[in-house]
Amino acid sequence: MLGWSSIMIGVFWRLVSMIRRVEDEMDNISKEMHTRIDRVREGTVRKSDLDMHLTRLSSDMREMRREHREATKDTNVRLDALLAAIANVKGQP
Repeated sequence: MLGWSSIMIGVFWRLVSMIRRVEDEMDNISKEMHTRIDRVREGTVRKSDLDMHLTRLSSDMREMRREHREATKDTNVRLDALLAAIANVKGQP
């Protein structure tokens, strides 16, 4: 009877140690997976943030185009005035 109980205790402890080893391996795998997930999360951009930045860039580009058009119109007005003045000077005897 003592032999069977010692065998059962040995088997029980062997199972417990196997379960603990599997739990440790699962914990390590879980930690690795979470590390990879965190790296991916840090390397990506949320769609809402990207859309917000693209919208802002688009509006900034529109504003720059508008300012450029206004500056071009002002430059053309000045050049026309300069050409008219040069033409008047050359036209005088």
